[in-house]
Amino acid sequence: MSDLNLLPSSAKFQAERIHLKNIISSFLWVFGGIWLLLVISVFLFNFVLDFNLKKLNTEYETVLNQYKSLSENMLLNQKIKYQAKIVAKVLSDRFEYGESMKLVSSLFSKNVIVDNSNISDKRKFEISGRVIEGQSINEVEDLVEQINAGLVDGVKSAEIKSVSVDAVKGWTFAMEVELI
Repeated sequence: MSDLNLLPSSAKFQAERIHLKNIISSFLWVFGGIWLLLVISVFLFNFVLDFNLKKLNTEYETVLNQYKSLSENMLLNQKIKYQAKIVAKVLSDRFEYGESMKLVSSLFSKNVIVDNSNISDKRKFEISGRVIEGQSINEVEDLVEQINAGLVDGVKSAEIKSVSVDAVKGWTFAMEVELI
């Protein structure tokens, strides 16, 4: 038994060990490369996502600022429209004293002298006047009849409150006129 040579089996074992070591080394290099490639791809994917997120955030902020600007403008426009409606309502409801005074003074002819014209209510005028000739008092009475008949535009009704004769002033009258 002393002639037994164990060297070839040891070499065979060494060769298999070297071969297994090469396979494990190749496997580790491939596995390490795949792992490194996965890590790089994850970081690259994360970088691309962050870049897109920042880009979308800037676009979002731009659109949001435009929306806020438009909403403020819309609120301002609505407020202006509301105020314009209120002003239009006030203007349509207000009483034009100047126009009313012109209308009341234009009711009488040159024969009738208006001494005083007062606004007693929003649309009511108290008028006092005189006529030199007695015939002209008929004009005042005819005017009252025409107004009450609806023949005079802008005047609703008229009523003679008093008529008197004065030796110095002539015929004096006081009347109330209500405008439409």
